[in-house]
Amino acid sequence: MRNGGGKTHRKIICGLVLIGMGLPILLAVAATTGPATPSGHQIHIAFGFHVNLYHSFRNDTNDESGFGKDIRIIRHIIDTLDRFNARGIPVKGVWDFDNLFSLQELLPKYAPDIIADIRRRVQSNGDEVILMSYNNGLVSAMTEQELEDAVSWAISNPWQSGVKDLFGSYTPIVRPQEMMTTPGNFSIYQRHGIHAAALYYSATPFDAFRVFSRRLTRVEAHNPIRYHHPQTLEEMVIVPTYHFGDLVEHVSLKNWVHELRRLQAGGEFQQDALIFINYDADSELWQGVDLPWPLGWLPNTDGLAGLIEEVADLPYVRFTTLGPYLEDHPPVGTVEFSQDTADGSYNGYNSWAEKADIPDLWTEIERSRRVRTAALKSLPFISDPTARAAIERQVAAADIQRLRALSTTNYGMATPFLAPQRQRVVVRIMADLSRASDQIAQACATMLHRHLEHQTPPLLKEAHLTWYDTLMVLQTTPSAASAGHRFLQVTPPPGLRNRAPIVLVRPDGTLLPTIDLGDRVDASGARRRHLYIMNDGGVTDGMYHLFTRDAPAHTGRAVPPLVRADVDELANGHITVRFTPHGGVEGVYHEGVRVADRGSLLPRLTYDQRPLTAVSVLKQLHPAADGRSASISLKGAMPAPSARGGAAGWMDYRFTLLADHPWLLIEGRITYLATERADLFKAGEPGLAQPADMQWQEVAPAEIRFSPRATRNDPVKVLKRNYLEVETEYRLDYFRHDPRNLALDNINNHITASYVGIVSGKHGMAVAKDNSRLSNFAFAPLKMRHHAENDEFSIRVNPFGTYHGHQYHPPTWGNGQGHEVTRLTGEQFASAAPTYNGKSQDFALLLAFFNGELLPEEIKQDLIGFAHPPIVISAIDTERRRPSLPDLHHAQATSKHDGPTAAPPSAIGFSPVQSDSTARQEVPLALGIKVLWSNLRVRAKMSSYF
Repeated sequence: MRNGGGKTHRKIICGLVLIGMGLPILLAVAATTGPATPSGHQIHIAFGFHVNLYHSFRNDTNDESGFGKDIRIIRHIIDTLDRFNARGIPVKGVWDFDNLFSLQELLPKYAPDIIADIRRRVQSNGDEVILMSYNNGLVSAMTEQELEDAVSWAISNPWQSGVKDLFGSYTPIVRPQEMMTTPGNFSIYQRHGIHAAALYYSATPFDAFRVFSRRLTRVEAHNPIRYHHPQTLEEMVIVPTYHFGDLVEHVSLKNWVHELRRLQAGGEFQQDALIFINYDADSELWQGVDLPWPLGWLPNTDGLAGLIEEVADLPYVRFTTLGPYLEDHPPVGTVEFSQDTADGSYNGYNSWAEKADIPDLWTEIERSRRVRTAALKSLPFISDPTARAAIERQVAAADIQRLRALSTTNYGMATPFLAPQRQRVVVRIMADLSRASDQIAQACATMLHRHLEHQTPPLLKEAHLTWYDTLMVLQTTPSAASAGHRFLQVTPPPGLRNRAPIVLVRPDGTLLPTIDLGDRVDASGARRRHLYIMNDGGVTDGMYHLFTRDAPAHTGRAVPPLVRADVDELANGHITVRFTPHGGVEGVYHEGVRVADRGSLLPRLTYDQRPLTAVSVLKQLHPAADGRSASISLKGAMPAPSARGGAAGWMDYRFTLLADHPWLLIEGRITYLATERADLFKAGEPGLAQPADMQWQEVAPAEIRFSPRATRNDPVKVLKRNYLEVETEYRLDYFRHDPRNLALDNINNHITASYVGIVSGKHGMAVAKDNSRLSNFAFAPLKMRHHAENDEFSIRVNPFGTYHGHQYHPPTWGNGQGHEVTRLTGEQFASAAPTYNGKSQDFALLLAFFNGELLPEEIKQDLIGFAHPPIVISAIDTERRRPSLPDLHHAQATSKHDGPTAAPPSAIGFSPVQSDSTARQEVPLALGIKVLWSNLRVRAKMSSYF
């Protein structure tokens, strides 16, 4: 329900109410009810203000296109609270802040009075400060150390911008940025004394967990409840939280209070109730909307003051904050859910993860983490204490830079595009992070290279083995224990031995044979040999030697290949991939059973409601000399649609099978077709406008159309593993709330540090991505289809792509209008597909299949190892500088990102065909009439009740 411009938002709300001006007042006549029996219970109301001056929708400027709007509205909120307090009405505020951008950098410089006034109100008026995170961070995709820092520094930090530093006190309750949570977060919160979390239980698409959990009772929905995770056994008090969309859903705050009071008086609600309204502190809805005098009575349009006035004179209403209410009101129920929550489109991570640029950005985050871990593991091998200390300082500095880069604002929730200036700032942040990674990697490689130069390879009894390199292998995940690396990237043998088989040898002389997966050119331009280690335990951290095996003498006997391969089929005994004569994928089979339908694995997109796919695909076979692996490459063009001018795209994909492994290696390079950007996104907002082609709707570079079907009694199960290395699962059974949830157009509630898995009809699949090549914190959205003819469900997985369609429908006690208004006015609900226009991707996936409900441990370890390949330091070829974020637009990165700059003028360069094409839609006439009619009916009812 975010919005980028106040004028536009005001126009939408005015349009919503003005369309009903001609309705006769007689329509308001409705059946009324008499006063209910009095109740001794009370209804407590708390107002929460979410402060974050660092926006994806707006720029870094002290005006209405930037954080100047926040400052204006926050001052209005404080003045409103002060004014009512002066009248003897004890209304209070619940404040949560990011520390880095708002409390540390922007407010001290541009509005120090806000910090002082909130401190005054905390000390004298009963206001309360709760926690968010230091960097308004993507907390569900943080490592344990990153989350520890983000939480502890939100309380107190070396820069004195913690809430305890500035306000003297705080209540240990967290309101996570963008409602993001993942299993494992809650345990870390509790380490820091945080005992409760405020999460949206909203009847709108701007929600955290309402669709995922069982339906709460009215008592539970308006009181603290206990969250329990059945797998991690974590527990946390949850405060069900609401926003302005829920006010529309209940018509008004006064009507909402009336509903609860009626239940209390009738004995159905035998205790106190809490309504916690929490929303962005920059929303115009806190200030109010100017309406013509005949409509001045309409609720939800007169800002915070109007909300207070509606209920201030009711004797059973108490204004409160969260801490005091939770002290006197223990949890009234227990709820479970395992989805990774976020309040983005489709109740998940679509609004941050599915733009075309995000994988490039996140790959820089992953590289920074990989280099950090490898650097710390390299320290015992570096004898120079000065060099060790320098590396430790560089790592600590990079940790701080990475926290800035982990702000949710750098990824969304603005969709499809971030504000132009935000895009430039993000490029600068990532460029700084990349340089830090370069410096650390080079320092470690230099010192380790000196160490390796003095190592002597072991003397081997085996003939036909020739040494050519010594390696240091370093783990890149923070866990203390490693299952062993099975995927390595090494420098190929020199000269005539280039294609000779490679053997990895431990210092003690133990031989570890390898399977050659072929050569690739990495981002630095260096050629690397990709190997799979044929050893049950893989390889652990430490030093190894590389030998080549000379070709054995000819025996006259042909060795049958272990992988069958021709241009029509690739098979290894577990998996068979069949291709059509024209280069498409006919299907994938696991142990004779079809597991992926026709059209899988190759790129497609939906443009202007029409599918577009690759054409003129050429196939090429790449068998290995030893018969232990084989590959097929497919190359082809993706023509641009004829409706608009543009350039064709192209694809170059390679599919590899290894002997005796139930997985398929997929490597893809694709440049999407480029269409004319003839629309103007945000045309009426100077500094925010940018050209686009809004006809792009879905993009799927390597979609897996999983064949097995699920049922209502045995729904699709999603398996996931997050950055805390916590493995959990959830079911796609949202149809239990509403039949409109039988088909789900986008499912992205799985943070994916390494893989995501699916179980459907007792068959399973899992797909991992190579984080060193292309990464994303939620890289594989799903789409579920309901087949009414047999009441079954099918599922699709879309690595590095985006889906689009209808939002979910949560259970509600309201009128459904809050859901509709939120959906139509929220900018985050647009498709991310326009961002793929002309973009390129280079990715690697490992696609595995299995039978049963559980992911086999051996397959899981291969998926994790593939996702997190070790860093390898070579004695003959130190790591070259890797140009991260290709080209990174360094020309735009000339100014520092430590403060605001002026908003750049819009530079479009051509006359758009359409004058405006925004993500937001106008509210339809029929919906506007329904909203007005609901208000008129309620007004008539309450006139007799109160």
